Amino acid sequence: MNKMKEKVKRMNPKKGFCNLILCAVVFCIIAGIGTAAKFGSRIPEMKQQIEAAEKTNEEIYQNTSEKERDREENRHEKEHEFEWNNIVTLTTSDYVFVGCVMAGFWIILCIYWLYTTAYVVSKSWEVGANAWIFGILALVTNLFGVAVLWIYIKMHLVCRECGMLQPRNANYCSICGSAIYIKCPDCGSRISIHDEYCNGCGRKMRS
Repeated sequence: MNKMKEKVKRMNPKKGFCNLILCAVVFCIIAGIGTAAKFGSRIPEMKQQIEAAEKTNEEIYQNTSEKERDREENRHEKEHEFEWNNIVTLTTSDYVFVGCVMAGFWIILCIYWLYTTAYVVSKSWEVGANAWIFGILALVTNLFGVAVLWIYIKMHLVCRECGMLQPRNANYCSICGSAIYIKCPDCGSRISIHDEYCNGCGRKMRS
């Protein structure tokens, strides 16, 4: 468990998402070229067959009497639609190709989903947030979980020494003891230890 935790902590989100986007783009290009090569030559023939079927259906409808039209009105779509199975005929290789494309899509989507969850868990460990809660939230809602985590982080102070979250009113880090805020010796204003000047009286805090 500790080894997995350290591995997740060392992950590089920017590099990982860039690689994932690159894989998705390459997959889309390959899938597009494969689809064009597989079905592109059939489109003109399918279009002609569809137009012929529609023309036949229109002629049948025009030759139908007024009485028959009223009687068959509720079943008009079934009576006059053309059979797609007679026009679009898929072979075994077509089903295999479509299956491979769908499988590739779902694999990339799953990798993205799990990587996003791992990022949220890693960030939660890094700042001391509850990794279980935010990890499950990201696993279920994905980007919504990421947004909630960042909102949660923005609602707290972050210790610049250890990187752990602290309450807004904290003056010292509860993890490493480092000072976060101090009081100005002149006016008593609460200021950050990294401020050059006091925001209450303007006193220079660093020599």
